[in-house]
Amino acid sequence: MKFRAVDIPNLIYQILRPNYAVTYGDEKTLPALNQMYKFLLACLYPLQPKWNEYDAQRRKYYMIASCEPNISNVSNVLNHLFGQYGEIIISNSSLNQMYLYDSYPDDESKQVYLYTEGSENAPVYWGFQGATSNETIVSVPVELQYSGAVIYNAVSVPGGPTIAISDKTAYITNNNWLSYKTVVLPNNASNTALYKSITYSIKGSAQTRPIIAIGDGISAMSFDMGKTWKAVDFPEGDYTKVVGSYLSNVSIDNHYAIAIGDGLQPMAMYLDLLNGTQTWKPLEGIGSSYTSLCPYKDGFVFMNDSQMELVELDNNCQIVNSSVKSLPYGLYYYCAADSTGTRLVFVGKGSAYAASPDYEPVASSSPILPEYVCKSVTYVPQDGSFRTFPFYRSMFVSKDNGNTWSMQEIEGIEKGSYHTIYGTTQGFGLVGNGQMYFQNLSDGTIQTNDAPMSDVWWDFLATLNSLIIYGIKYTIKTY
Repeated sequence: MKFRAVDIPNLIYQILRPNYAVTYGDEKTLPALNQMYKFLLACLYPLQPKWNEYDAQRRKYYMIASCEPNISNVSNVLNHLFGQYGEIIISNSSLNQMYLYDSYPDDESKQVYLYTEGSENAPVYWGFQGATSNETIVSVPVELQYSGAVIYNAVSVPGGPTIAISDKTAYITNNNWLSYKTVVLPNNASNTALYKSITYSIKGSAQTRPIIAIGDGISAMSFDMGKTWKAVDFPEGDYTKVVGSYLSNVSIDNHYAIAIGDGLQPMAMYLDLLNGTQTWKPLEGIGSSYTSLCPYKDGFVFMNDSQMELVELDNNCQIVNSSVKSLPYGLYYYCAADSTGTRLVFVGKGSAYAASPDYEPVASSSPILPEYVCKSVTYVPQDGSFRTFPFYRSMFVSKDNGNTWSMQEIEGIEKGSYHTIYGTTQGFGLVGNGQMYFQNLSDGTIQTNDAPMSDVWWDFLATLNSLIIYGIKYTIKTY
């Protein structure tokens, strides 16, 4: 792949020559680049990243175009381009055969007959050795298949921006998605860690409200509303959700964050801003079966599909009080609490459940949302209502702290696949795979913007189809 490359610093130097690019020194001063060179570099260097992107793309396409369609070469190219998610393995059919089809992946596709025009009884082309075969199997890691779902979670920081978290990136906007800026999150040495959740402490000034992101064996913290981040030591494990809180029994400069993951021991961070210390450690006494949690009063509520556990902590991350309650009616996935500690709301498959301050069910809280599965719930301070979001074009709204619910259409959806709802003082927002969405409750305006999607999976499929011989039937399996 001997392409001509453009290196703008060297190009400017070659055009100017040393006599116009360098100020010659003397016995006391070393030669140095002069002001003319620096000025031209400042004007032209912004073009370098765009050139680098183009160069990477042309090398990729040249690699694809020059690849011979055999298993070893196709596997090498695919693993070179997408191997960061795990090894891609292609297993040939038992007879080394191939089919030719008039269309794919249509199950009704028919074999193509190759023949000379005008001939009769045209033969069927079966490929090498002249017999049929079973399908070729392309085995890919499941992480590659789901690499397109990059927006996992979002929070709206009081007095600050809304921040959405992705695999390795944070997207920051001023409570709408008309524009946003991108910040790269710190990663591990192998650059493989993926962030999945984000939180902030619910009390404190802008200077004492840390923002914390966690993921697969990694965590990071920001003290300037997401503009800069620093890595924080975090134990191994795929942690998928984190919440933050301020406890009234300690000073305002002390905060908690709790992280949970699938089958993992919950982790607690006690953050002492006065002393500049923060430490993640296992939260002893809490089981590993909880799937969601939220801050509530002076502690946290853990939950799974059938029960909740209220936990209060001291300033040493020790449990001082704990109570377990069963959840009636159905299967639950998420929980949320209002800012005053007067209501808890749980949502799930076919039910929404409201709990009073003593954690007993509200009398009118009966099974609702039939045939719907709500995956997210939030409290919207602007109008004092709870909102749940199912995987449809509608959401459920309760303006009386979870007693009664009504269905509302989500306006302006074009791509769908929203999976997280969050509340702000102005309204509420949705994030997901298709678009970012924000509805202002004061004036009813709706603002959307395309979500920064990762097209890795679709790029993989396009690359795979461009590398194989047309007509070869294959099956993709994940592991």
